[in-house]
Amino acid sequence: MRFTAFAVAQASDAEGVPQLSLRLEGVGTLVFTWPQALEKARAADRIVRTHLEQLGLRFEKIHTEYFGVNACLGPVAPVIADPAEVELRIGVRGADRKAVTGSRAS
Repeated sequence: MRFTAFAVAQASDAEGVPQLSLRLEGVGTLVFTWPQALEKARAADRIVRTHLEQLGLRFEKIHTEYFGVNACLGPVAPVIADPAEVELRIGVRGADRKAVTGSRAS
């Protein structure tokens, strides 16, 4: 994963005092080809999520999209039995810069 963007969210505490919080986002992509491109991409998603968990990395959100299958239309897209290629895109969001950017402690 590589650091790609950040966002600052503003909210108020119980007394109405503005509170700012930094949320970082990282995105990684992998491309898989026919045959069984979608099955390969789904397996890679499971492997990445398992690896992140084994490393003890925690995120507010992990989001997966399969470009070439359902990234734009979601479940209303027509089913393609065996697409020629699928791009797996996994995004994470969290406040821990090292976890989001993939930085390692030296």
